[in-house]
Amino acid sequence: MRQLIILLSIIGVLSSCHYDKAIVDLRNVSKDTLKISYSPSSSTITVGTAGSSAAPIIKNTVGGIVSFKISAPVAGITLDNNGVINWANTVPRGTYTLGIVATNIIGMVDSVRYILYVNASGVATAPTAFAYAPASNSVNQGMAGSSLAPSINTGGAAVTYSLTTTITGITINATSGVISWVNTMSPGTYTITVKATNSVGSITTNYTLIVVYLVRFSVDILPVISTKCATCHHGSHTTWTQWSTINNESASIHSRLKPAGNMPQGSSLSPVPTTQVSSGLFRDLFQLWITQGKLNN
Repeated sequence: MRQLIILLSIIGVLSSCHYDKAIVDLRNVSKDTLKISYSPSSSTITVGTAGSSAAPIIKNTVGGIVSFKISAPVAGITLDNNGVINWANTVPRGTYTLGIVATNIIGMVDSVRYILYVNASGVATAPTAFAYAPASNSVNQGMAGSSLAPSINTGGAAVTYSLTTTITGITINATSGVISWVNTMSPGTYTITVKATNSVGSITTNYTLIVVYLVRFSVDILPVISTKCATCHHGSHTTWTQWSTINNESASIHSRLKPAGNMPQGSSLSPVPTTQVSSGLFRDLFQLWITQGKLNN
């Protein structure tokens, strides 16, 4: 009997371990990402010209093979196994908006649009259909980066890209139209107007860069929690003067911060950068700190 009890106990432990692992696996799966994009996201050709796109940019945290398909196939346009779009010289004049669908090995799906402009041969026109996709980017303060190349119908002539106004720290590649910014950009919203010019004419479009204030724990968070919260709460809450405790208790602390009223007292706080946290409330600044990874800075 004793041996039977021991055996049942072992089975129970093993079952429990297997169950826990299943939960962990499911949680990991829920955090996986599949994202595809093309840069540039369009091509302009003349009738009778064959060609292909660049390979897609793939973010697939699951790993393994990603399969591709065109949601609405077009005669003369195909996809290879790597997501490269190919078109034959028989594709008629017109604008072809292709929906490219990607699927990974666990069934996650992402889709993106690619546009093929087939123009008449021998006659250049002013550029049209100029746009960035996405048309905006939001980054944390201190991060350099760049846009994807724009989608444009070049009109059958070479296009040069330029910025219509000078913004310190923001530049553009005159050939590709890729916009870049440095890591010293100040927090704020930047509306960037880009001009595309060919031998016949020009067209403009806008791109928006949002640089989000990087919350500083030592300046924006700790002084408020230690003086407005820890002094009134006793017991374990007296350790709300340390990053480790505030980090661990962040969800609980945030739940106690009211959108209005006096929690914490003096919640209309001077350190809050109202250009980034428009409410001017510490509660929203604290949430931004959580979103940015609860940095100990």
